[in-house]
Amino acid sequence: IVMKSLEKDRARRYGTVNGFAADVLRFLSGEPVHAHPPTAAYRLKKFARRNRLQVIAAGLVVLTLVAGVVGTSWQAVRADTARAAEADRAEGERQAKLLAESERATADAKRAEAEAQRVRAEANMAELRDAVRRYTALLDGDARLQEFDLSDVKTKLYTQSTQFYEIIVEQSKSDPTVRAECASAWMSLAAIHRVKSRNADALAACQRAVKHYAAAVALQDRPALLLRTAQACSELSALYNINGDKVKGNESIEDALRTIEPCLTHEDPAWQTRAAVYRAFYRDALVGNYLRDNDDTRATAIHKQATADLPEYDSVSPQDRHTWLVTSARLASKAGRLDCKAMRLDDAIRAFARSDEFLTRLLKLTPNEPTRAEAAQGYMTAGSSLASIGKSVESLTYYRKAEALYVMLIAKYPSIKAYSVSLTAVQRAIATSAGPSPMPSPEVTTQLQKKK
Repeated sequence: IVMKSLEKDRARRYGTVNGFAADVLRFLSGEPVHAHPPTAAYRLKKFARRNRLQVIAAGLVVLTLVAGVVGTSWQAVRADTARAAEADRAEGERQAKLLAESERATADAKRAEAEAQRVRAEANMAELRDAVRRYTALLDGDARLQEFDLSDVKTKLYTQSTQFYEIIVEQSKSDPTVRAECASAWMSLAAIHRVKSRNADALAACQRAVKHYAAAVALQDRPALLLRTAQACSELSALYNINGDKVKGNESIEDALRTIEPCLTHEDPAWQTRAAVYRAFYRDALVGNYLRDNDDTRATAIHKQATADLPEYDSVSPQDRHTWLVTSARLASKAGRLDCKAMRLDDAIRAFARSDEFLTRLLKLTPNEPTRAEAAQGYMTAGSSLASIGKSVESLTYYRKAEALYVMLIAKYPSIKAYSVSLTAVQRAIATSAGPSPMPSPEVTTQLQKKK
């Protein structure tokens, strides 16, 4: 499928995205794909893989029949020897011994064949799991495919992946790798549901992911597994907040912080640094929760912790620099929000300028859909915070940046309604800020006068 997608000859490539997606779905369902020559051996191989359980069941039926025939023959021989004369007893015993040896040989052969079938089944299953991972990664990671809105295809693929992994988990409950793969599939499904604003479905999928990650950690607490579990808890916290359950939102982000804690004292300094980045990321989320609840005292204290403990950019590995920039931009933005609430106007402007700097670097490092959405939301926050204290000129600058990003996102992903809703909101804010300078609220005016 991959080679057909990359074919230089237009006539030999897939004609449409739907053709490509259909071939991927045919592969995942075990059906012959159009990209492969339709040989008899290939179709037979696909049939056997697609009907593996039926083939195994048929083999077991045959083995059962053979065992029944052997058992019946053995009983007949015993009956014949019982009726034999005393003179022939020695011969009968010899025959019984030979028959017993034959049965043992037959049983050994059956056990060897069953073991061989088990090994082949495990190898086939491992190959299938690898195929699921590779094709999921293809949809998520191929830069050329990011230019298309494949959200519906991704939803179907991730749904089938979770169903597949749930079956495998039932067969391999004690395998942490299978548990983690299952959790990862549920996280992918949760992500696409969240993008499509199916928040209840996203929450349910993320809950399943956290459950499987927790089971995997209980079997094997590797640092990478702890990190992935903490990330799932962080996403679960965000979804609880979106769905209006603030208490569980706080509990989940606290779970993320507790989960990542052992990595901070890992013997490998690289893991210590990585864990410190993610701890700051989770603390930033906790700051957001306290700001939402107007608990500025706790928000300020945790914000100082997160800012102080965040490692230097140059000490962070390339794979974590995206997270470092996201965390730094969010922390700077929340500093600006806290400054706005405390009427430290100049400090607020500087804080949002720092956030803008980090977002600009982030867009340059990974210019994809999630990053653009992250930056647009950051600019919206800066604009609305500055507008709330009467800084309409400064807010307009950030609103314009958010507008440009949402226009770009809608052009590439028109089916995602959240982007259209956000664009409408930012354009309404621009119209307000671009008009006569809005007067601050009476509360803000009073605080400004006190500060003067």
